[in-house]
Amino acid sequence: MSMEHAQTALSLAQSTGNNGRQSDLFRHFAFIKYRIGDYTAGQVYAKEAHRLARITGHLYIEAQGLLAEAANWMALGNYMQSTLLLDRARSLLHIWGLPRSNEGHSLMIQLGAVHSHKSEYVEAHSVYNEVAQATVNDPYVLGISLLNMADIEVSMGTAKHNIQRKINSAQTLFKGFGIARLSVVCDMVQADLNLREGDMQKEKLGIHKGLQFIGDIFLQENDENRAECMICLGDISEKNGDLLNALELWEMARPLFKRSSQTKQIQAIDERMSRVDQDVKEQHQKNLAHLVTLSVPAGRVDEEDEGDSETELELDEAEVERVVV
Repeated sequence: MSMEHAQTALSLAQSTGNNGRQSDLFRHFAFIKYRIGDYTAGQVYAKEAHRLARITGHLYIEAQGLLAEAANWMALGNYMQSTLLLDRARSLLHIWGLPRSNEGHSLMIQLGAVHSHKSEYVEAHSVYNEVAQATVNDPYVLGISLLNMADIEVSMGTAKHNIQRKINSAQTLFKGFGIARLSVVCDMVQADLNLREGDMQKEKLGIHKGLQFIGDIFLQENDENRAECMICLGDISEKNGDLLNALELWEMARPLFKRSSQTKQIQAIDERMSRVDQDVKEQHQKNLAHLVTLSVPAGRVDEEDEGDSETELELDEAEVERVVV
């Protein structure tokens, strides 16, 4: 249904006071706005959709309106609000008796997307796997679930042959439906896998298509990007001799990688921190040893001079503690 025809249908529904039809049309508008990137307008339409559905007692349409609003909130980066709306929609679908309907699967896929956007790869993978197990007889939803799992596994460091099997299966399913857009997404994930494996020549076309999506990556301020930046800044600080700042940056990066289950990056951070922490301790011991060996004037010193010397030593040692610990 085009926007123009939908507007005409909405006018007719409003003139007859048909709240149920109005609710369904507002839900339709919300998804249109979502697809064209007008997420704020999409929120407004979605709110009106589930408000009218609640008035009429139509739980199914209310759940769809909540799904539409959740999609727009997710696109705006408010993952907490999106998750709350998805939980409400899931409750309504359970009441309606449709937890494993197409809408129920759409809800789960959207919940997986929220986890993925938050770099919570284990949680996202679990959700997509649950959908895949429940939709073995639904090739379209199964293909989407397999592709999403493959995309996540590239970042998680899963073995290549496991990822390749999922990509191939999804590609076959999508070709059966003649859905070119999703086939292109398969090419993107394939290119991402090739890049991870360092195979730049195997599929130049796939890599080219993957690069077309790289702008989306830079537009997302996700945990993984921030963590990568922190590691680089920590490395620079280490080279400049600012070991404490390096440790602080790596400590901040570690939980971000941990949340997305990227064990190799966590191990690399731990190795950096262990090495630099040892360097800091050794430097501290050297500084203290240097203070102990400071020469004291030969012969008897009066109490005032001795006191001054001890005070200076205490100050010097305190200064060393402040600088290197």
